[in-house]
Amino acid sequence: MANKPEFGFSNIDLIGYDMPNLRASGWISTAYQDKESPSALAAVQQVRRIVAENNLEIYTVLQAKKGDDPKQYPQVAKFPLMCNLQPSDLAPADAALQEPDRANLDDEIPF
Repeated sequence: MANKPEFGFSNIDLIGYDMPNLRASGWISTAYQDKESPSALAAVQQVRRIVAENNLEIYTVLQAKKGDDPKQYPQVAKFPLMCNLQPSDLAPADAALQEPDRANLDDEIPF
């Protein structure tokens, strides 16, 4: 898992709130229970590659509950989470799926 978020945006302006200098970040991740799953990790890498190669963004809307009415959530901010990845930041496309080259392993065990 990368430390640098895949998505981010700074200078968020919350409508009706005096909270300057807010920033949002987002990561592409597996569910906690799948963090060791090779197929889930490969899927994350595939999504990261698609996002980076196509410079995709996630458009975000924040809403704050107003009053007791469960349907009253006026919008307080909207912003894109911009892609922080470059294709060059990523490992080779099939690196997560490759088996090690067993012919070059020095794993002889003397008996």
